[in-house]
Amino acid sequence: MTSPTVTPEGSGNGQETTLEQLSSRLDGLQKATEDRVRQVELEVATRRNYEKVVILLGYGAIALIAVLGFIGYSNVSDIDSKVSERIDLLISRSDGQKSATLDNFVIYNKRMDELFSSLGDAEEAWTNVIEPKLDQLKGYDPDADLQGRYVVVMEDAENDARDEKAWRELATAVIAQAIEHIQQTQQDANFVAQFSPDQIFNLAQISRQLGRNDLEYSLTRSAYEAKKSSAAAEALFLQSEARRLDVEAGSNPAFRNLLGLVENLSLDNPQIVIAEAWNAAESLREYTALIEVIDSLIQRQREDSTVFLPSYAFVIKGQAHQRRGLSGDMLAAVMAYAAGVERLSIEGLWSQWGEATYGELLESVQYLFMSDVDTTELDDAVNASGISPLQVPYEVLRLVSGADEFSELTAN
Repeated sequence: MTSPTVTPEGSGNGQETTLEQLSSRLDGLQKATEDRVRQVELEVATRRNYEKVVILLGYGAIALIAVLGFIGYSNVSDIDSKVSERIDLLISRSDGQKSATLDNFVIYNKRMDELFSSLGDAEEAWTNVIEPKLDQLKGYDPDADLQGRYVVVMEDAENDARDEKAWRELATAVIAQAIEHIQQTQQDANFVAQFSPDQIFNLAQISRQLGRNDLEYSLTRSAYEAKKSSAAAEALFLQSEARRLDVEAGSNPAFRNLLGLVENLSLDNPQIVIAEAWNAAESLREYTALIEVIDSLIQRQREDSTVFLPSYAFVIKGQAHQRRGLSGDMLAAVMAYAAGVERLSIEGLWSQWGEATYGELLESVQYLFMSDVDTTELDDAVNASGISPLQVPYEVLRLVSGADEFSELTAN
């Protein structure tokens, strides 16, 4: 197609209008063409998505048929039938479970009735039997059997035929329980104390035999804390404290305070105060200080008859002389023992310290009989005392010692 050629002669207002119209039409035609092209492209794209869905559904149907065939179903109705059967089975099982649950509920309900009935019986028994018994036990001391065990320990302490291992185990257990008991007594004013000062003293002695200074210290400290007003408890504590302090006797404050208790004896278990002073002096090897304190007490009593001076002090003075072993100490021991026997005959055997006085004297005089010291004054004091628990064993000891000397003389 050949476009007309516009000549110069053909230019003018009419020609310019025709050209603008043609240009405008061409632009409209181009735009319409482009819009149509886009509509066609959109239709093509939409048809492609439908085609994909149709293709996928086709593949899905093929796959479903394959699966059904694999698991034994020939069509969809078979699936519906099988699902119905499965639902019926589940319903049947559920009904069975509900029935079993109901049966169990009936059983449990019956058991609960029985339990409530038993609970009622138990509550009645508690109110009428148990609670009154508990009220009766409110004042019961759980350490009540401690005294019996203490007696066994003390009786076996001097038994040469005892089972050493069993005795040590029992003694350690009793002492440990006694410490707890004393501490409980300290904390609870209504708690009944099971041990007298003498018994606490004995337990402290057993602790020393066991080589358990820790138990001894705990025992004496607990006793002191529980009854600080007791001279005996204070003496027990000061003795263990004096032995525990690693200082010389002269600068040992606990030992000095203990000697102060001896110098100011009272009727509060004086035998324990003196014995604990002896134990401290024995441990510290400080016999002279103890002798001097007792001598001072004796001198004060001579000047003032109201000054308390028990016979036991003379026995401890005699032991201190024997242990010190200086020149003249053995004779001084004889004189101290004789004075103690004379005072004991006046006091009588029913004092707190009576048995301790003649018991420890008998343990000590056998060493005098084996020495060359003259015991005549002591012999006379014993014979004149009228104290048979002292006289008989004293005479036996003296005769046995004399028989040994006679045997030695005849052998030579």
